[in-house]
Amino acid sequence: MLPVNELVLSNSVKVTSPKQEMLKTGDLRCFYTDFVFGQAVVDAYNQHTEAFNEALSYSEQSLLLNGRNEFIDGVMLRCLKEAQRYRGIH
Repeated sequence: MLPVNELVLSNSVKVTSPKQEMLKTGDLRCFYTDFVFGQAVVDAYNQHTEAFNEALSYSEQSLLLNGRNEFIDGVMLRCLKEAQRYRGIH
């Protein structure tokens, strides 16, 4: 049996994918309502992107990308619900 540190190293693959760009205010819109998200949402999204860009393995990138997608999907669904509530749609 291999020592633990060798097992970890043997399961990690060096990431060679290109870095993803950081977004600016105005770049991020709700898919459902076309609402332009403000700086706070863009900053949070960019934190996820920064973590993704710093990831050292594909499995870590995948986990971080899933987290970013869950975050922005949740924000967009809340945006849709607010728009429906504002319009009186249930």
